[in-house]
Amino acid sequence: MKENKTKHHSNQRKSEVFQVTHRICMMQCNPMPGPGMYHGDVGDLRFSGSHVESGSVRERRDGLNTRQIRFDPSYLDFNEQSVGMPRIKTVTIINPNTEQSLHLQSISGSTVHFHASFFQAKIVQPLGNTTFEIVFLARLVGNVENTLFIHTSKGVYPYQVFGVGVPNPYRLRPFLGARVPVNFSFTSLINMHNPFNSPIQVIEMYSSGGDLHLELPSGLEEAPQKHWEIPPYETKALMRVSFEGRSPNNHTAFIRIKTSNATPVTEFLILPVEVEVTAVPGLFPSVDLLDFGTLRTMDEPKAVGVYLLNSGPKQVHISSIIAEPANNAVSVTFTPLNLKPGNKYIKVATVTFSAYHVKRSRQSNGKIQIKTNSKTALKLELPYQANVLQGTIAYSVSKTRFYVGKPPFVPVIRELPITNTFAFTMVIYDAAFPPEVESLFSIINFTKPAMISPQKTSTPFYVQFLANGSDTAFSTILRVYTNASIFTIPIHCYDGKVKYIIDGLEEDIVDYGTVGTREKRTKLLKIYNTNPVEVTISKITCNVDFASVKLLDVRLNGSKNNNNNTSSSKVNELRKSEHVKVRRIKGTISTFNH
Repeated sequence: MKENKTKHHSNQRKSEVFQVTHRICMMQCNPMPGPGMYHGDVGDLRFSGSHVESGSVRERRDGLNTRQIRFDPSYLDFNEQSVGMPRIKTVTIINPNTEQSLHLQSISGSTVHFHASFFQAKIVQPLGNTTFEIVFLARLVGNVENTLFIHTSKGVYPYQVFGVGVPNPYRLRPFLGARVPVNFSFTSLINMHNPFNSPIQVIEMYSSGGDLHLELPSGLEEAPQKHWEIPPYETKALMRVSFEGRSPNNHTAFIRIKTSNATPVTEFLILPVEVEVTAVPGLFPSVDLLDFGTLRTMDEPKAVGVYLLNSGPKQVHISSIIAEPANNAVSVTFTPLNLKPGNKYIKVATVTFSAYHVKRSRQSNGKIQIKTNSKTALKLELPYQANVLQGTIAYSVSKTRFYVGKPPFVPVIRELPITNTFAFTMVIYDAAFPPEVESLFSIINFTKPAMISPQKTSTPFYVQFLANGSDTAFSTILRVYTNASIFTIPIHCYDGKVKYIIDGLEEDIVDYGTVGTREKRTKLLKIYNTNPVEVTISKITCNVDFASVKLLDVRLNGSKNNNNNTSSSKVNELRKSEHVKVRRIKGTISTFNH
C-alpha cells in the first residue's frame, strides 16, 4: 500500500520513515471510488459522514441478525479522548456455531470519528474467533455515538461504538469546512502548544495526499533544530498547511505529527484536513475558521481580519456582517461595500474578541454571518472560536516600586506575592528581567517550578534591586512564565524628584529677561510628577524681590478640567496616576520706581 507523502524532519536522520500500520490503513490516500469510501482486499469500508445514529438506523438494526455472532466486548466505549489523538482498541468476533464457518465480508458505517481495520481472518471456523481494530479519532469536542455494521455470510450485525472528544492538549485542531474555488489554494498555520513543564521536540511531520503540502512559515527549505523545539507552556507556529485545489471534489487528507514527549496512549497526532473544491462561482473566505487562540480574561481584545474572494463574473454587494448569535464579547467593524471579481482575497471587515466580556462558555464560539445580494449565496457563515482562560494573576502594585535614595546603595529585597485567580493550578516555571536591567534587578529564592492553587496566594520568588546611581529612575518589566501565559509585571524605580517646564520650554532657570519700570511680566511654570507614587509639596515660595507665585491648578496632563481650589489642604499633594499629574504655577514679577 503506497502513500504519497510530504515529509519534514526535525533532525538529520532522513532514513527514518514514520510507518502507519494496518490499524489505520483507511487513512492512507489510495484512490477512492467515492467520498469517504475505501475498497480493500477484504470487502469495503465506508464512512460517508459524521452523525449520531438516527432512528432509521435503529429500526434497521432491530431487524438484523444478532444471535449467530458474538462480540467481545459487546460494545466499545472509548471514553474521553483528545481531538486529533487516535485511540485504538481491539474487538473479537466469535463464531458460536459448532458446525458452520463464518465468512466475514466488510464493515460499513456512517461516521468520520471511528475507523475500522480489516479482519485478521476472512473465515472464522466453528467455535473460532478473529479480531479487528477500531480507531477513535475525535474531530470535535463532544459526545460521539455510532453503529458499525459487520457484513457476513450469515447476515449483517450491528456493533455500537461510543466516545467523547475533549480539547487537544497541544491546542491543535483539524482543518474542517474549508472551501476554495478550483485552481486556488487553502493555507493555514499549524500552531502547536507545549503543555509540559519541559521542552518538547517535534521529530517528524507528514502530510498525506499529493495536493496537501507542508511549508515552513518562513518560506525556507530547512529550519534550524531550535525551530522544532517548543519551550514549556509556550505556543509556536511550526508549519504552514497548503492544499492545492486542482479538481472539483470533496478532498480529505491527514497531517501526522510525532514528538519526543509522547503521551502514554499514542506516539503521534493525526489532524484531518477537509477541503471542498468547487467550480461554482461565489464568495469564499480565506480561512475555515476565525481562530482567536488562547486568551486570558484581562488580555487586550484581539482583532482578526475577514478576507473574501469573489470568483464570480459580477461584483457582489456585502450589506452586513454580524455575529450570530449576538455576543457582547464579539464586535465587528464593517462598512457596506461592493466586492469586485478578482483572484485575490480582500479584507472586508475586522472581528474583535474581548475575553473580558465572556461570562458563559457558549460565548467562546459562534458564527460570523455575511449577507450579500448574490443570488447564489445570499448568506455566508464563517465560524469563530476562542479558548478563554477565566482569570489572571494579581499582585500588590506597591511591591513593584523601588525608591532610589542617596549613596551608599544597599540591596533592596522584596517579596512579590502572586494570587492565582484561574480555576486551575498555575505553574510558574520561570521569571526574568530584560537583559539591559539585569545589573540592577535579579530574581532570588526561586525554586522552579512553583505551583499556586486556584484562588490562592503564594510568594514564588523575591525581587532584588541594587541602584548604581542617585539618578536611576526608569520603568521596566518582569516577565513571569506560566502554564496559562507569559505575564508582564511593570516594575518602577524612582527618585522622588519632580520635573518642570517654563512656558512650554525645558529651561534650568526662570528667566524674565530685562523688565522695564512698572512693568509686570508673568511666566507659566508646569511641574510634572513622573514618579509612580504621590509627591507631597509642602511649600511654594519665591525669594526674589517684587516677585510672587500663585498656584493655578492641579490636573492630569492634557486634562481641560482645572481645579482652581488653591487651598493648601487640597493641593499639597502632587498625585501619581496612570497619567502624569501637572501642577501649574504662575510666577509674576513687578518693578517700581524708588
